[in-house]
Amino acid sequence: MTIQQISVFLENRAGQLAEITKILADNGIDLRALSIAETADYGVLRMIVDDPKRATGILLDSGYVMSLTPVLAVSVPDAPGGLTPVLSLLAEGDIDVEYMYSLFTHVQGKAYMVFRVSDEAKFTALMQQKGIATCTPEELGLKECNTKKAARRGQNRQLRAVFRGIGVSDACGDTAGRREWRRRRRGGRGGAARGLRGRRGRR
Repeated sequence: MTIQQISVFLENRAGQLAEITKILADNGIDLRALSIAETADYGVLRMIVDDPKRATGILLDSGYVMSLTPVLAVSVPDAPGGLTPVLSLLAEGDIDVEYMYSLFTHVQGKAYMVFRVSDEAKFTALMQQKGIATCTPEELGLKECNTKKAARRGQNRQLRAVFRGIGVSDACGDTAGRREWRRRRRGGRGGAARGLRGRRGRR
């Protein structure tokens, strides 16, 4: 079963990470994992939070460009070499790892790893064959984020647009967010710096 990762697209400037973590903290959102990647034009902050639906709305209201991506989490022994069997299985199954990072959560000698892979179904089946279960949101203490239901019921247009971009067969990952970032860069620095606020004012 997948969990929802939030990817936020940031300007390469000091203080951006502190701003986002403060916004989440002020709204009672608990960070469970954090990973940062950088390109020449922008940074990508990938997060797992305890309430992805509410965090998404808060970040959009704060003007950030972001996307949701389904990822997989696996528990591994919290010991030297605990990750090796999983990575060996991925190599044997010819499954590419697009990226991976660890969750802060540690429970009874277990650590948890987040994976974005080329073939989620094959990854899950391979893990099950070897007796390694992928984690559910409940197991990790996360609120489940039903993207289809949110798309139907959400009152926030921008939030619905984010949810509409995610589906069972979604393989684009952060592509939508990258496109939005580049579009705003072309439109001028002011629009890109804070994200979706300008679009909302026109609707």
